[in-house]
Amino acid sequence: MVLNQQPVYYLSSVASTPGWSQSGFAMPEGINPTIPQFYMACTGYEQSVFLMGGAWFGSANSYSPTDGVWRFDPARFSSGWEQRASMLTAVVFAAADESGDRIYLCGGLTGGMPSTLLQIFDIAGNTWTNGPNMPVGRAYLSVSALKPSRSSCSELIFAMGADSDEPTISVFNTGTQRWFDGRDLFGNQFAFPNPGGPQRVLQGTMTTSDRQIFAVGSGGMFKTQIP
Repeated sequence: MVLNQQPVYYLSSVASTPGWSQSGFAMPEGINPTIPQFYMACTGYEQSVFLMGGAWFGSANSYSPTDGVWRFDPARFSSGWEQRASMLTAVVFAAADESGDRIYLCGGLTGGMPSTLLQIFDIAGNTWTNGPNMPVGRAYLSVSALKPSRSSCSELIFAMGADSDEPTISVFNTGTQRWFDGRDLFGNQFAFPNPGGPQRVLQGTMTTSDRQIFAVGSGGMFKTQIP
């Protein structure tokens, strides 16, 4: 997604004519409106969409990660957009999801290397804190949150995929503030079936539904059942 006075499109399945429409709100100019920003992390919260990080193209195909954060909510802001507190560490190729009025931003590239960072954004307080580092550095990853049971007060944040042959899925418990290997929680079936599996969802996406995790990428669609 590019942050450079670009149009915003949305998909509606409940409109009289379901399909894609263009919003009347263009993306705002960033710190340098002549250079496009790309590979931002994105997640929704209530009626808002948050865009975080990404990078600016420089000369000779180089790029510089950014720490910028934007919130899109036409019902709340007259321009559609509001800039929020900057991240503690600039990252690109990171991923995020929302849980309990907080956004969990995982991994990304910092200094050209996959990061183990977990940056947590308090939406109401407009503040960032660092959480416990992931056990594995990840970039080009996917992240999704799921409540383990209806009675649970905490949620699990699943981080999967990387720019290497990483077979594990890292799981963060928002209640205990601890990371786990998915195999330790749910058994060996909770890993990709063969080495190189995460590469097949490189720059893909992941979501959870009915206690199942779905990952979609260049190699197809994968799913696993949460016990």
